[in-house]
Amino acid sequence: MASITRSAFVADFSKRSLDLNNPAVVSKLAAAGADVGKLKALADGSGKVTGQKAAERVFLDVLDVLDNDHSLDTILSVAADGTKTPAGRLYDVLDGLFAKPVQTQIDNMIGERPVLPTSYFAKDCRNHAFQGKCAFTIDDGPNAKYTPSILDTLKERGVKATFFWTGQNIQANPKIVKRALLDGHEVACHTYKHPMPPELKTYTASQVKREMMLTQEALNAVIAGDPELQAKFPQGYKLTKFRAPGGTDTPAIQQACAEMNLGYFYWGVDTNDWRKGVDKVQQVFEPTELNGGATIGSRGGPLLIHDIHDNAAAIGQIIDRARDPANNFQVLSLDRLMEGKTHIA
Repeated sequence: MASITRSAFVADFSKRSLDLNNPAVVSKLAAAGADVGKLKALADGSGKVTGQKAAERVFLDVLDVLDNDHSLDTILSVAADGTKTPAGRLYDVLDGLFAKPVQTQIDNMIGERPVLPTSYFAKDCRNHAFQGKCAFTIDDGPNAKYTPSILDTLKERGVKATFFWTGQNIQANPKIVKRALLDGHEVACHTYKHPMPPELKTYTASQVKREMMLTQEALNAVIAGDPELQAKFPQGYKLTKFRAPGGTDTPAIQQACAEMNLGYFYWGVDTNDWRKGVDKVQQVFEPTELNGGATIGSRGGPLLIHDIHDNAAAIGQIIDRARDPANNFQVLSLDRLMEGKTHIA
């Protein structure tokens, strides 16, 4: 077998489909070590799952121990007892069980949102000026207590936000996810379980990709389980943006973003809403030591605020003050804010 990277392996299967209605297929997958239950969760109404989803799912079991520079020759290495590695057995099973290639458009479908260049990596918006223009980027939710009131505030004022949500919270709050999507907001990836920076800095690219994949799966499941969302996003909803907890930035995170085709988004102005006793609105409009002197007027750009805190009133005040004729600032969606920009570092 010719040497091929794991990413090439996934690409190879992205145009195939797997029939989980076939008992023989299910039996062989289980024997090879694949989590059939999780595969079935990815299946469509006919019991079939696309090759890309399945290939990514089955490799999650071995993703943490395989580096991206390993070839399939290495992955398929024969152990001392003459048996293949779990990854090798999985490859053999998949290669024999996947159907012939089928056309898929999911990677090109992103709802009604414009597609940003794949090279986009807004690593540090703090070094770029968006004076007088801003966009809300809201992290850590969805949260059953606070996100609904934030959605109310945004709807009342006609503002579209980008919610950087964790996969585990997406799973726990499908109704809030549905409302946000139907209201026209964007859902983006904030990892699956929100590892804090000290831990996240130790992650390999494979571990970061696992967080991204699980978050995409969580969102897929919400859409697949709701007819109204299926009708709005018949080809699925592909996550295109990523922000690491704490704004963590490592070579492994950059590699994972590149391989998963996710743009990394930092922020321009921090509301510091997680700090006790801080005036969140002041942080956006008046230079302070906490925000490094950045304001909408001086720097602008993506605003950082969280929906795991009671921030509906503060968001409303920020929007109203920004639009006040005395300021005349623009409150845009993140895609609108970034139009025409391909790299900011």
